[in-house]
Amino acid sequence: MTRTTEVPALFEAFRLYCLVEGKQPTTILWYMGKLKIFLRYLQTEDLPLDAGELTITHLRAFLVHLKENVKADENNPMKPERERGLSPQTIQGYARTLKAFFSWLAREGFVTHSPSRLLKIPKAPKVIIKTLSDTQIRDLVSVIDRKGSKGV
Repeated sequence: MTRTTEVPALFEAFRLYCLVEGKQPTTILWYMGKLKIFLRYLQTEDLPLDAGELTITHLRAFLVHLKENVKADENNPMKPERERGLSPQTIQGYARTLKAFFSWLAREGFVTHSPSRLLKIPKAPKVIIKTLSDTQIRDLVSVIDRKGSKGV
């Protein structure tokens, strides 16, 4: 039996690997969603679908495509598309997914080496979430009705 190196067929094998490794269902869905978008990009750009033919240049071109051409929520059927592009954190997520997938391909012997080994995870600014002040917390707590069981 010959093992295929066609990217679409490898997605299911990667999904099974993730299940056996005990990855969270949400992580697996996240990986598969991002890999499907990568596949759509390969098909649209008429690029190789054989994993052994893909190079670091293909992976980098995909990340640049995401950064320059894809709008936020464009691939999310549950949300309306927004005018702004994808966030740097989202681009990082795609890069991490590609690294995980291609590293797995190399470990399993589907490819001789992973083109993602040279892929650097793009930098993203650290987001500092503004917390509530002591006064705001006191104000919130002060409006709790402590007379009923819900307030207690």
